[in-house]
Amino acid sequence: MDPVTGQVTERITASNISISKGWADGSVSIQAREDANSASGDTTNLAKFLALFDQKLDFDPTHLDPNAVGASYHGSFEDMLLKIQSTLAEDQTSTDAVLNNHLITADDIYVSREGVSGVDLNDEASNLMVYQKAYTAACRLMTVPEEALDSLINGTV
Repeated sequence: MDPVTGQVTERITASNISISKGWADGSVSIQAREDANSASGDTTNLAKFLALFDQKLDFDPTHLDPNAVGASYHGSFEDMLLKIQSTLAEDQTSTDAVLNNHLITADDIYVSREGVSGVDLNDEASNLMVYQKAYTAACRLMTVPEEALDSLINGTV
């Protein structure tokens, strides 16, 4: 339920929202002049409406929602919009700074982890091939003296 109007709003969805029937059929409209019998160039209501933009008002979040938090603001409509924009800009700036700090920290942690593990699969594969060739050469080195001793021992007997 809307706390201001008292109307039930739970059933309002994107599929059933619309303008009022009075606006649609033209029976309701904004009148540009205060007196319906005045001349066609009379724009007194329009002037009153535009004057509201410069009028100092109290903007209190609890007027819209009794559970809303935040300080009330006294000023013109334009001043309130500028305050909202600056608050959003400050929030975005601080959130961006926090995000950048977290990204830098995450990168530092990643680099530290890689430094501790020190495993590079390309290096490990090339080292494995080098060690395999060294092992084969060492085995061959052991085989040659063994064959030489065998031929000396077996050739003398």
